[in-house]
Formats: sequence, C-alpha cells, structure tokens
Amino acid sequence: MGQQQLLLLVLAAIIVGVGVLLGVTMFQENAAQNNMDAVTQDCLTLAAKAQAWYRRPAVMGGGGQDYASFSWGDINLSPDAGPYVNDNGNYAISGASGATCTILGTGKASLDGDATPLSVTVTITGNNIGVVQAD
Repeated sequence: MGQQQLLLLVLAAIIVGVGVLLGVTMFQENAAQNNMDAVTQDCLTLAAKAQAWYRRPAVMGGGGQDYASFSWGDINLSPDAGPYVNDNGNYAISGASGATCTILGTGKASLDGDATPLSVTVTITGNNIGVVQAD
C-alpha cells in the first residue's frame, strides 16, 4: 500500500508540473499574439491618419497629396524625426514618396520564441491600405 501511494504522489507531481509548464507556454504565446494585434491596430490607426493627412491640402496643414513629411499632433513619422514609440512598439516610415507610404511597426514580443521581435508592414496609397504581418 505504501508503494502505491508513493507512485500516485509522483504521478500527481508530474501532472502538476506538466500543467504549469503548459500554462506558462500558453500565457507567453497569448502575450505575443496580443502584442501583434496591438501593433497591427496601431499601424492601421496611423495609416488612417496618414491618409487623412495626405488628402488634406497643404494650406490647411495637410500633406497636399504627398506623404513625404507626415505628422499628426504629437506623432511625427517623417524619416528625419525618428521612430514613434508607445507601449506596444516602435513605428517609423520606411518609405514615403508621393502617393505611396510604408509604415513599419516593430513590436516588443516575439511570436516564435526567438529574439527577433514581431513586425507589421503597412503600405498606404491614396485609396488603399495593405497589411503584412511577420514574426
């Protein structure tokens, strides 16, 4: 009877250990996916603001059909301004010329567990927004 109880105790400890490891892994994956979703949403918000700025005439404080020096309030993504940073990640314009603009969002987590942070690339034209997610 003593060996059976010891065996059950060891089995219970193994099951609890596996459950804890599984829970930690699921939490990390969920946190990374939430960061990816937040960075994607931030990029889409910036893209919508960039399109509005692009369409606004230059005399009214807009871009006048040019993305080259996009800024919106405290958000300045012009190439010489450096990245815009918030709690979710860093955002910068990697290419802005005339009617096309590309915003690169880099998150603070990694989806596949390596040291490479996730990234979202949004390509904006006058009438279209395209999103590419990478980990």
